[in-house]
Amino acid sequence: DLSRRLKSHLAILAVAAVWAFCVGGVREGGYGLIAGLPPAAGVLAFLCVVVGLPYVALSANSSLVQSLVSSESEDVYHLYAVSNVGSLVGLFLYPFVLEPFVAVAVQWRIFGIGLAVYAALLWWLGKESGNISMRQQKGEPVSASRGDRDGTV
Repeated sequence: DLSRRLKSHLAILAVAAVWAFCVGGVREGGYGLIAGLPPAAGVLAFLCVVVGLPYVALSANSSLVQSLVSSESEDVYHLYAVSNVGSLVGLFLYPFVLEPFVAVAVQWRIFGIGLAVYAALLWWLGKESGNISMRQQKGEPVSASRGDRDGTV
């Protein structure tokens, strides 16, 4: 059921957002987690504990977003292009714009806020998708433009 999947993804994203927002202050103290481990194992353990939950939460959402978008449009493949462009822009901008000027703790807090904003947008997309699905089940025409759905121009 899409509604149940959406709720579980939103819960995971909420936990990941709080985790990412709070982990910025733990960074220096978090090295105690890896004390006594070989360097490679320590780095892997630290990354799993600190980055693992937000990474899994974000990477698990692509199929859900495709399901939600496909209820409004048959073409969901443009999402891959948008994702790739965003990744490429981030890859080039981070070392030159963000990293030299913004402290890592602040970056983590921004990332946590970004996750919360993403969860809100996902909730909104799910709500809109549910409205469209209900209209399709009733046999009402579903227009591609938001103004037509709202009755506004």
